[in-house]
Amino acid sequence: MPITDNDDHQLRRLKPTAQSGGIDGHNARLERATDQKGSGHPHAADAPGSARQHSKRGTSLGPESAELAEQNDGYWGSRSPDERQAYITQLDANYHAIVNDFLKLASASVDEFRNMTAGHLKSRRQMIWATGGLAALNILVTFVTSQTDRHLRVIAIFLPVATAVYAAFLAILSNLESLENYLSRAQHYRQARETSLNAFRELEMLWHVYVRPFSDTPVACVNAANLYRRAVAKDQEVRGQIMEKTSPRSEPS
Repeated sequence: MPITDNDDHQLRRLKPTAQSGGIDGHNARLERATDQKGSGHPHAADAPGSARQHSKRGTSLGPESAELAEQNDGYWGSRSPDERQAYITQLDANYHAIVNDFLKLASASVDEFRNMTAGHLKSRRQMIWATGGLAALNILVTFVTSQTDRHLRVIAIFLPVATAVYAAFLAILSNLESLENYLSRAQHYRQARETSLNAFRELEMLWHVYVRPFSDTPVACVNAANLYRRAVAKDQEVRGQIMEKTSPRSEPS
């Protein structure tokens, strides 16, 4: 989302965590702590609140460590209706881009479910016909070996070998079918559809209940921002679940 004047106003209110000179001051404190340790004061650098203890807590000097100023009704009450409307319109577009992705994901899951189901039925048909062919070969071998005709006895020498090769091919086909795991994957895609649809309906309902009724009021702005955060978190959660479930080697739960 492009940064607007409202965003710029909020960015100016950010509170940096590094005090006393920013990064330079922080580095200076680290150097003093190191000098104290080397000059016979082993516990000075580890004192509560020291630079070394501050570093041990893993405090980052990156943008993630900045404390962001939160919106509230008072802030949005000081903005004009046009500014609030522009903010809600922008968030509406961003929010529903995520929400509509859930609907697309549900539709894609339906397509994959159909593909997996078709693959399962095709592989099962192949196995049924192949197994029937093996049974027919075994009957033929039994018949040929019981005959006394010279020509049939020649066939009886090679027919068992051909039957054994066919059985080996059938075993490979069966293992490939198990590896593809069509039926289990189809069930996972079905679950993925339900998960995506539930997320879509929930987020769509929240927007219509907590934003639209308040028009362009400060309450609508605050609720829209909170729902956008929730949509981003829900998107990460649902996609992680679906990626785990629909992995080609995922086992049925």
